[in-house]
Amino acid sequence: MAIYYFMVEAVPLPGNQEEEELEGAFINCWVKSTSMKSALTKATEYIQSEGWAMQKVEDRFIVHRERYEKDPELLESLECFDQAVNDGISSIFYVWPSEES
Repeated sequence: MAIYYFMVEAVPLPGNQEEEELEGAFINCWVKSTSMKSALTKATEYIQSEGWAMQKVEDRFIVHRERYEKDPELLESLECFDQAVNDGISSIFYVWPSEES
């Protein structure tokens, strides 16, 4: 199975504990799957389970471990890649505050 990478823009779902403080997030998500379509479905379900709604998929492609091994600044991404290999999915949320906060 391949590891698919997605960068998505998302907003908090109603009921998200951070809904009032956060306006949105870019979410980097690594998913182990047999196809891009299946991986995107898994990523969408995971992001919703975390209390977020995807607004737009900014980027999507298959990734390989070597991409992260060569750059020491990508250590966190390498850890997420390895977690996806072992657990099936991994993510990093880069959030920004609401202007009203």
